[in-house]
Amino acid sequence: MTSTSPRYDDLNALFINCTLKPSPELSHTQGLIEASARIMGEQGARTEIVRAIDHDIATGVWPDMTEHGAAADAWPRLYPKVLAADILVRLTPGANEVHVGVAMAALGAPFFLALLISMRRSLA
Repeated sequence: MTSTSPRYDDLNALFINCTLKPSPELSHTQGLIEASARIMGEQGARTEIVRAIDHDIATGVWPDMTEHGAAADAWPRLYPKVLAADILVRLTPGANEVHVGVAMAALGAPFFLALLISMRRSLA
């Protein structure tokens, strides 16, 4: 007999935590992510959590800002994880605490440009 239960073991979920608190500081956003990741994991999905503030992600519009004057840029190492994710979750602290630069550096312009390039290739 074939199981009719849905399977999630072929899914990868990437959580990007845009808290302002570097590891290992307590982050309420991290607590929410861990609860959600646990639920997904119990259903068979593979999960990974990236805390953006722990990485030196340069702000800008190019995929690797070191080619445009930035001293460092962790985005080229994180970007393949974003592309490989079936589920991408970006969490930020409450609106009164958000430092927009952290969230934008993690998923702003570089991800948007990648989507445009991908769409352009699929239409060609």
